[in-house]
Amino acid sequence: MEDGVLDGGFGEKIARFYSADKMKVLNFGLSKKFYDRYDYEALAKENHLTAAQVAEDILANL
Repeated sequence: MEDGVLDGGFGEKIARFYSADKMKVLNFGLSKKFYDRYDYEALAKENHLTAAQVAEDILANL
């Protein structure tokens, strides 16, 4: 889970590190855009960051 934007985040570095292994890495965060005056619930849903969406993604990749 990124605390911000996915591009260039820590999760991207972890995914690159484990790319040659069989380990799966899922990254969750915001798209690289400028966000000004947003509704958090809508932003989370748009970026697939709600608890239900994250759980769904994790279970789909197990």
